[in-house]
Amino acid sequence: MKEIFESFNYQALLEVIEEQQGKTFMMENADLLYLWYCVQRKQVKENRELMIKYLRENRILENPADIVRTVNRYFKFRNLLPDLNYVQQQRLNRSNQYLNPVVPFQPIGNKMLGIIEQNKESYSVVDISEGKENIVAVLFKKGGISWRNNNLHPFEMKWVLEKNKKDLKKKIGVLE
Repeated sequence: MKEIFESFNYQALLEVIEEQQGKTFMMENADLLYLWYCVQRKQVKENRELMIKYLRENRILENPADIVRTVNRYFKFRNLLPDLNYVQQQRLNRSNQYLNPVVPFQPIGNKMLGIIEQNKESYSVVDISEGKENIVAVLFKKGGISWRNNNLHPFEMKWVLEKNKKDLKKKIGVLE
């Protein structure tokens, strides 16, 4: 599933490259950019043999000559390719949380609520109905809820309680 969501980020990268450099440049270098993206996101290590194996096994390129040519071009232009910094990596990770929530976003009253994993200890109940992240509650994996929004309707609160009680407890292996 993570690979599917990473492909959304890669597609966005291609759109930016196309806007900046044109469609011809983007099409001629899509394979190189894909390999760079996979290395940056740590899907494959920056090692010639591992890269060839990755491209072949994942059927990204079919022709063995094209695979070797892409890897060679990667190393030829590696010094010109940027590195994603920590903040950029975190943004991509954060977007993956929203594309792959623990509990899918759904309309509950006037809010669009979903649950994402915040860290090793907790989940966040997030409202995205206003086009931005609004954390309405934090659900602790060891138990307990910290409400962050006092303006929730009772049935919105009920939804949070039900999801915490049923769905999340099953995911983390807590039995009542």
